[in-house]
Amino acid sequence: MMKKDEWLKANGFYRRIEDRREDGTYLTSAQEELLAEASWQSHRKVNESKKPKAMTPGQRGVKRDLLSSWRKGLESLRLVDVAFPHGKDATAWFREKDLRKALDKDAIVEVVRMSAFYFGVEYADAILDAVRSTYENAGEQIVIQRVLSSWGTFRPGIRP
Repeated sequence: MMKKDEWLKANGFYRRIEDRREDGTYLTSAQEELLAEASWQSHRKVNESKKPKAMTPGQRGVKRDLLSSWRKGLESLRLVDVAFPHGKDATAWFREKDLRKALDKDAIVEVVRMSAFYFGVEYADAILDAVRSTYENAGEQIVIQRVLSSWGTFRPGIRP
């Protein structure tokens, strides 16, 4: 059975944290420690069927601050519409290259992927609706097809 630090190294935790830092993410040492302990406790719960340790009051505060910073980051992205009130091609001081620096494609795709993965159909449908709307605004039509049997139980009157 691996110890915490061995597991974190083997699982790539430190490499992923360093990658995020290189991309501009700021984490305090307390936040990094919280994420490491949370990852370890989740591993122990899922893979070893052990009860997770309870968070300390200090860890709860760090968690609250970390979640708040994530929320603030997402909320501040909504200011793009203020900087680009007439679209990316009709601005005075901000340019498309500025927008591309802020809205890194890979980072945005990762947020969309995580949203759909963690929250399933509810978020996936909203994402697909936004994509559909974008194509419609460009004069194109897209069709999204789902396999009915993947939606679970049989509903009267509907054949899978």
